[in-house]
Amino acid sequence: SKGISPLSGNHADEDEENDHDKNNNDHHHHNHGTDAHMWLDPVLAQQEVNNIAEALSGVDPQNAEYYRQNAARYNAELAKLDEEYRVALKNTARRDIITSHEAFGYLAKRYDLQQIGIMGLAPDSEPTPDKMAKVIKFCREHNVKYIFFETLVSPKLSETIARETGAGLLVLNPLESLSEDEIKQGKNYVSVMRDNLANLKQA
Repeated sequence: SKGISPLSGNHADEDEENDHDKNNNDHHHHNHGTDAHMWLDPVLAQQEVNNIAEALSGVDPQNAEYYRQNAARYNAELAKLDEEYRVALKNTARRDIITSHEAFGYLAKRYDLQQIGIMGLAPDSEPTPDKMAKVIKFCREHNVKYIFFETLVSPKLSETIARETGAGLLVLNPLESLSEDEIKQGKNYVSVMRDNLANLKQA
C-alpha cells in the first residue's frame, strides 16, 4: 500500500456517530482503526500492483521486465474495471449501501457512495443494540431495498436488519479471501468485483 493515503475507520458515518455520541465517552474503539481494504478501489489496486511488481523486480532483477509487463497488462484490466464502475454507478438515484462490516470505504469514496456498516472494520465485531436500531431506522427512512452480506461471514446480522425492514439480501464480497467453491469456479479479483458491481447496480 506504499503511496496510498489510508482512511480511518468509521469514515462513512463518522459525522452521524459524532453527533450521536457527543456526550458519550464509551466509544467502540474497534471501529476507529485504519481501513486496510484499499484493494476494493480498482484505481488504488493499480498502485498496489505497481508496488508488487517493483518489489519482485528488486529481489529478482533479471526478470524485472517480465514483472513490469505483467503489471501493465493487469493494470489495463483494472482500468477497464474502474471505467465499468464509473459508468454503471454514475447516475444511480440511491447512493447508500448497508454493509455487514465497514470494508467498502475506499470503494464508496471512489464512486461517491455512502457506506453504512452494521459492524465496524472488524468483520467479527458485534454492533451495540443502539447501532442496530440506528441502522434499522436509517433503512426505513431511506426506503433501503437491499442489505449486503459477505460470503465468509455469518449473515445473521444482515438477515436481522433485512427482516426488520423488509429489505432483500445481496452479496458484497470484500475479497479478503475466496471460498473453496469460488476457487473451483475459477473466480478471481476482476470477476468477483464484477459480481459486486452487478449487485450494487441492483441495489
